Amino acid sequence: IIDQDYQGLDIPPDIQTQLAALRDQARPEALRMLFDAAMALYKGTAKAQDKTVYQQAMTAFDQAIDLMEELEEAPAYAGELYFYAAKAYWLSALPNQEEANRLAVASFEKVIEFEPKTARGKSAVVWIGEIEAGRAVKP
Repeated sequence: IIDQDYQGLDIPPDIQTQLAALRDQARPEALRMLFDAAMALYKGTAKAQDKTVYQQAMTAFDQAIDLMEELEEAPAYAGELYFYAAKAYWLSALPNQEEANRLAVASFEKVIEFEPKTARGKSAVVWIGEIEAGRAVKP
């Protein structure tokens, strides 16, 4: 909000320093809130498998990933974030299934990077194979 409201204005250096500290302090909490909102959307449509809700989840996951990439250190749940983002990408089929597949594979690769030897990391390898084989990803 501060960045939007003061965009283009000449802000004194001492206030810029305070704003930067405030941003750095707020980002981890904002990231967690975005992640939780995305997960609620994703899990909330598991039975109905509503593409519109998966699209909303995908948008929330994208925002969380963008914010996470601004942090100096990724949170402990980074692998989980990429895992569910990948599934939301694939299930949303946006902007088309081919692009959704590409985004899903890229996110699953991030899971493998963050959690190479975990069950989630191993599942990501399997899901990449499923997508590349043209099979459906389960919610």
